[in-house]
Amino acid sequence: MEIQRPFRQCGYWKDPQQIKHLLLMQPFRIQQAKAAAEEINDAFNLAPLNDPNYHSVDPQDVAAMQTHLTTPEQQQLATL
Repeated sequence: MEIQRPFRQCGYWKDPQQIKHLLLMQPFRIQQAKAAAEEINDAFNLAPLNDPNYHSVDPQDVAAMQTHLTTPEQQQLATL
């Protein structure tokens, strides 16, 4: 089965009529769209995004890792 994806003009999804059409889409069409998206992911070997891993880090350590900055710039960054 060949899947076609039409080109969308700039601002297409800002049109309220297009949003309404999307929100009123039939479940079968939504399932087709999900299947198509999975097919694209498989074709390009796209891995799903992992949940973000936020944790506390010492600002001094972050500043020290910025090797492209000069020492005074690193010190300034550490104080932010």
